[in-house]
Amino acid sequence: MQVCIVSQRMDEKAFARDVLYHRENDGFDALRAERNRQIKANAREKMEMVQHKYIIVSTNKPGVKRGPRTLCTGAGAFAVCIFCL
Repeated sequence: MQVCIVSQRMDEKAFARDVLYHRENDGFDALRAERNRQIKANAREKMEMVQHKYIIVSTNKPGVKRGPRTLCTGAGAFAVCIFCL
């Protein structure tokens, strides 16, 4: 198993579009604004860097079809099987 962490600078437009909560005029906009303030403060603390974390699971089996089937058995199979589907 390998863990891969990729860091990159955050695109402000994509951050506002994909991460922040948007106004919906349903009475909860004040809560959304407060949560957005917290998210922005946290992003500034991390120097506006975004990290993508990947877990790479591999097996050494002959043939492509036998590997995932074997990988999806045993302890912790549910978490790993999500990647096998």
